[in-house]
Amino acid sequence: MSTTSNFDVQSTFCVLCGRTDDCTEKYGEKRTYVEYNLTVHNYCLLMSSGIWQRGEEDEGVDGFLITDIRKEVKRAAKLKCNICRKKGASIGCVAPKCKRSYHFPCGLQRECIFQFMEDFRSYCWDHRPVQEFTDQEPRGASQCTICLDLVEHLPVYTVLKSPCCKNAWFHRECLQYQALSAGIFFFRCTVCNNKEKFQKEMLRMGIHIPERDASWELEENAYQDLLHCYQHCDVKRCLCKKGRDYNEPDSKWEIKRCQYCGSRGTHLACSSMQSWEENWECMECRSIFATSGKYSKQKKRSLATSEKSNGTTCLLEEPSPKSPRQSSGSPRNFLLQSQKIMCQNLSPCSHRELPASNRMTMSLSPVMSNRHLKERRREVCNILKELKVQVKTKPTRLNINAENIWSSALKGFRQRMFSPTNTIELLMLHLQNSSLFEGSSGKTLSLDFQALEENLYFEAGKMIAVSLVHGGPPPGFFSKTLYNCLVYGPENVKPSLEDVADDDVAQTIKKIKYANSLSSLQSTLQDCCEFLAAAGCLRPVTALCDKNMLVNDILIYHVIKRVTLPLESFRQGLKTLGVLEKMQMRPNVFSSIFCHKSERLSAKTICDLFTIHSTSDVNKVEGADFWMGYLQEVETALKRMLNFNVPPVKNSTGEPVWKVLIYDRFGQDIISPLLSVKELRDMGITLHLLLHSDRDAIPDVPAVYFVMPTEENIDRMCQDLRNQLYESYYLNFISAISRSKLEDIANAAIGANAVTQVAKVFDQYLNFITLEDDMFVLCNQNKELVSYRAINRPDITDTEMETIMDTIVDSLFCFFVTLGAIPIIRCSRGTAAEMVAVKLDKKLRENLRDARNSLFTGDTLGAGQFSFQRPLLVLVDRNIDLATPLHHTWTYQALVHDVLVRINLISKI
Repeated sequence: MSTTSNFDVQSTFCVLCGRTDDCTEKYGEKRTYVEYNLTVHNYCLLMSSGIWQRGEEDEGVDGFLITDIRKEVKRAAKLKCNICRKKGASIGCVAPKCKRSYHFPCGLQRECIFQFMEDFRSYCWDHRPVQEFTDQEPRGASQCTICLDLVEHLPVYTVLKSPCCKNAWFHRECLQYQALSAGIFFFRCTVCNNKEKFQKEMLRMGIHIPERDASWELEENAYQDLLHCYQHCDVKRCLCKKGRDYNEPDSKWEIKRCQYCGSRGTHLACSSMQSWEENWECMECRSIFATSGKYSKQKKRSLATSEKSNGTTCLLEEPSPKSPRQSSGSPRNFLLQSQKIMCQNLSPCSHRELPASNRMTMSLSPVMSNRHLKERRREVCNILKELKVQVKTKPTRLNINAENIWSSALKGFRQRMFSPTNTIELLMLHLQNSSLFEGSSGKTLSLDFQALEENLYFEAGKMIAVSLVHGGPPPGFFSKTLYNCLVYGPENVKPSLEDVADDDVAQTIKKIKYANSLSSLQSTLQDCCEFLAAAGCLRPVTALCDKNMLVNDILIYHVIKRVTLPLESFRQGLKTLGVLEKMQMRPNVFSSIFCHKSERLSAKTICDLFTIHSTSDVNKVEGADFWMGYLQEVETALKRMLNFNVPPVKNSTGEPVWKVLIYDRFGQDIISPLLSVKELRDMGITLHLLLHSDRDAIPDVPAVYFVMPTEENIDRMCQDLRNQLYESYYLNFISAISRSKLEDIANAAIGANAVTQVAKVFDQYLNFITLEDDMFVLCNQNKELVSYRAINRPDITDTEMETIMDTIVDSLFCFFVTLGAIPIIRCSRGTAAEMVAVKLDKKLRENLRDARNSLFTGDTLGAGQFSFQRPLLVLVDRNIDLATPLHHTWTYQALVHDVLVRINLISKI
């Protein structure tokens, strides 16, 4: 008997439960027989208490005769459901003395148990079978291995425990869906694959396991795709002109499939493969084997073997950006091994060294002494010189857009005609701050899916390799963990908490690491269970000591495993020109340029480059005392300003007068290198605030202002006077204030009736920043308007040039006023340096001729103290590059020679 196909099944109701729902997963198949005017759910029929299969399989409805079904409907019509209170309750609880009856859907809703086995028993919510739990079993949550969501370890209807696995818990709904899909032949424990014991327990707990084959086995042509060979080139840059799907056997355009998964392919030519016999792995499989350590066992190769080779292998090995060549004849990275295997394979003459975690001799500490750094960098220079032999004289032109340097450089690197051996001037700005890296100082690789899809990690590694060989700037921002992963392989590196850039993740790890009791640890794990589940680290914790292993696993996942694909792609890029191979041979040496920033240009660095020859009439001790006195004088000037430009004032209690310091960005830059917060507090500074910040009134405290005399600052100071923010005002200007601006302040004070509150007004002449004992720089907040680039812009106007020159001259003038000496000025002609020299000379002469001016005469700051010899001011144009020797130590001699020639010419004038 069959159902009628043109009948609306949705509109009919089941004769047993009275519902029109058609949900096969919950109620079984809904069948309608028009000739008998009968619609019934399969599960409602199976679980009815007053009916049995008296017919054959092909009789009635699966052996249930139509007459028996009608009798059951009549019987159920007399019974009221104990759940919905409606008639038709055909199912009754089998427990002795229990008189409850209910519909099948109502029983599901009330969490009754229906056993689809033997005589199809049903149990109400009070008499249903339950699973036994012992007190020793851990409470908490674990991962359901079917849906991978968390499941609570609770004895409830919706949760089932595996009878064969101790720590396996499932959602009831997940198990039911899996049973319907797998059938009786494939339904088993997802953890241990136990079938007999697992099915018996699930049937007892009401899971319906249909007696049929799995759903995937019943689908027609389900495995038809396996009969077709994969023929598509998946490398990032396919070289075949006929397309990625073109395949020509026994030629360089034959498609080679991944030897592990077979679901990725490449043309032989696209991956630089010489023959079909060479093996090839896709990036996904390579990353999996590299992480698991299996790859190293198949590709072992000691350094001693490589050193005995005849040297015919070219250092310039540029594999496919997506999938590098993996042949037995090409050099292999044997560091992808366990530490034990590494120690056995290293030859005595090998230069390879183990990571810092295994050897105490290697140190990548940021506080490494400058002497050791310089020694190692000199060794790096010699190694890079060897690699530089590959560089050809043929130039490569890269059009760089200054507004988007990274994209322009990336476009140039991806040109078909680009060769890393050609001479280039590499511009690598913005790489450190790109989305490829994360962290503050020591950076690690981030997980950027778009960058991974566009293969940017490979290009970034390639850029760094090409930059180093061509003499460009080194990275200097790698963390110790990232560098060790590149050199030794990620499986041999143990990350630390400092490598976690995400503040939320770092705080979570700290809470786990520093939990001092088991209860607090379990509470923390409960709060972050979603994060732990995503990291694959969700597990029951029974002792406080378990937190150490848990923290280690979280760090390994977040810092290393999470970025396995970006790391492997980045390593492939570093193989360009043989850089990674040299790094692996001399890891300690290369750490100096990968993990430590280049030295900042300082007075000491400049002195190391030059030898100073003093004349016989100059005392070296006096020269050293001169610069030390200069520094002390600058600090004294600031401290005197903070004490209201008078000697230190003490009140009756012996404490300093409490005051507020107000400064702008210029003043902040000047004060911060010289005075610490403690020193400010010792001088009575309770608050130090920016001029343009939102400040509340403190009417009983004096305020010391230290700002540039700009129109914007003057307006804000006048506003403070009108608002009566402070008790008194001590106005100190970094450079000289004009008369018109001084009159604006006076008018504002008169209008606010605050003339008596303006205690003093001073020009401090401190428009420069003292970084070291004998080194200063000019104040330059607006670096775009006052810079080397701005001066050399082709479209710069005369007015803009005059403004830049005036800014530089004002800073130099302030310096010599503080020094209390008139300099001897020397410069080269026809450059911007000459313009500065002329303007500075004019300003110095005007101040000397002004009888009212006592900046360089009389009892002024620094007058006479430093007058034993007039200082020499040498103005050198930026076109003479003094910073380059710090990055290119093998080329500094020629540059120093040029500088010395110019200085000698100047000294002879």
